[in-house]
Amino acid sequence: RIFDNARRRANDFVVQWWARTTMTLFGAKVTVEGVENLPPADEAVMYVPNHCSFLDIFSLSGYLPRRFKYISKIEILRIPLIGWAMGLAKHIAIRRTDRASQMKTLKDAIDTLKAG
Repeated sequence: RIFDNARRRANDFVVQWWARTTMTLFGAKVTVEGVENLPPADEAVMYVPNHCSFLDIFSLSGYLPRRFKYISKIEILRIPLIGWAMGLAKHIAIRRTDRASQMKTLKDAIDTLKAG
């Protein structure tokens, strides 16, 4: 399962390590509350986070006890290293001004949820 090409779980573990390491370097202490309220790990769900700071992506990636994929604006995937890693991990890109891209993103998100 770790080398599943569709879900890229091995990449997820690298991202988790990277996010936790980055948070440690920033001196940030993360406390996760309410884990007992999360749905079962084998249930497909969609999390819709609200950007509260520049550390929220690191916090979610490093400490949410579930593997997941982001839907991100296409511009982020054009950033060297970060964008390459997101593409390799099969995160989903959206062109916010392009209706066809929005529909493709919705289809990709549904397919990702169905794949677990």
